[in-house]
Amino acid sequence: MNKEKTSIDIKMFTRDANFFRLFIVFLAVLVVCTALKGSQFLNPGNFQSMMKQFPEYGLLAVAISLALLIGGIDLSAVYIANLSAIIAGKFLLSAVGADAAGGRVYTMIFLSFGIAVVVGALAGALNGYLISGFGIPAMLATLAPSLCSGALAWY
Repeated sequence: MNKEKTSIDIKMFTRDANFFRLFIVFLAVLVVCTALKGSQFLNPGNFQSMMKQFPEYGLLAVAISLALLIGGIDLSAVYIANLSAIIAGKFLLSAVGADAAGGRVYTMIFLSFGIAVVVGALAGALNGYLISGFGIPAMLATLAPSLCSGALAWY
């Protein structure tokens, strides 16, 4: 059984040369970071911070990979996510006062999630309409909304 497990592990590295290269680069970065800032890098607080940030990056990576799978590119995904979060946050701050009761707060939180989804869907629909309706290349069609949504987020 151990021989089968070893052959499976070796097949994983020999099957895909890019995976092996990526694994070597990962190990090199890990060794360098540990050697330079060992007490700060291998710290539970650092790993907790990474665990809090990775889900957001993973969701954005899934969204961008869907556009890449069909041969396009979406430059506005991060900006649209930021705009959706800021609009939902502003709504939540204005709708929930300091004296709000528990049930009202939860209702407004769920409503703000819905607002964020609607804003993201509308921005994505606009991008899709620019690409399919007008025939604008995906890179250009998503560049303009990314700049506009970035500017709106600052407003």
